[in-house]
Amino acid sequence: MASRDQLRREAREEATLSGELRRAIHASPLSLSSIAAQARIDPIHLDEFLSGERTLRSDVLDRLAGVLGYDLATANGARAAV
Repeated sequence: MASRDQLRREAREEATLSGELRRAIHASPLSLSSIAAQARIDPIHLDEFLSGERTLRSDVLDRLAGVLGYDLATANGARAAV
């Protein structure tokens, strides 16, 4: 259990898009099961993503970003649908 918590901490601290999404998930008032349901992924897959044991496809990352309220902009300032 302690080693899994360490994995989660390390994955959350990554300076990557995945790390940013992990931080947002941990900061969210929504439960993990609610986030998983809204993003249409298995809660186990979300847990494995949080520990860094699993990567997620880009479409799943897009759905997670939408659930977490991200508003993405392109380099020219146009808004991307999430």
